[in-house]
Amino acid sequence: MTPGRSCAACRTNVSDADVFCLSCGRLLDETRDDVRCEQHPEDVARAACVVCGRPVCSRCGRQVHGATVCDDPGHESINAEWRIVAEVASPFEADLIIRNLSLNGIPASGFDQHAHPSRLLLDEPSRVLVYVPADRHAMATSLLDDLDLRFESPESSEQ
Repeated sequence: MTPGRSCAACRTNVSDADVFCLSCGRLLDETRDDVRCEQHPEDVARAACVVCGRPVCSRCGRQVHGATVCDDPGHESINAEWRIVAEVASPFEADLIIRNLSLNGIPASGFDQHAHPSRLLLDEPSRVLVYVPADRHAMATSLLDDLDLRFESPESSEQ
């Protein structure tokens, strides 16, 4: 992440390439009008779901615990009860992590932030988030370290 740049809403550090804040989902440059809501293409997206990355307008995004989630009913509980254990650049890397965690009894789910067509047009890095239940986060982190399954994020390899 680029030091010194932060989200105006939640103060989380963000990279120059980020269009949305990963922590709260807010559109980082509120003057942009080229990012459209996936469900309502006539509306400008003001945030993206922090779980799946789907751009949402004020009609279909909701705030839960300080973060935006889409209308998928499972995303509210994932945001509240699960934690990100890895951020990787490809679905292949995410699948490798998810399979290893699952083989060791730790449930995991991956969400490709670019799985939504409206995000493909944005100039931002590819990003897949891997989630585990909050009560298994420390165990999952330790396992990934033991298996040496930590991948460099695109931003950290450029520095």
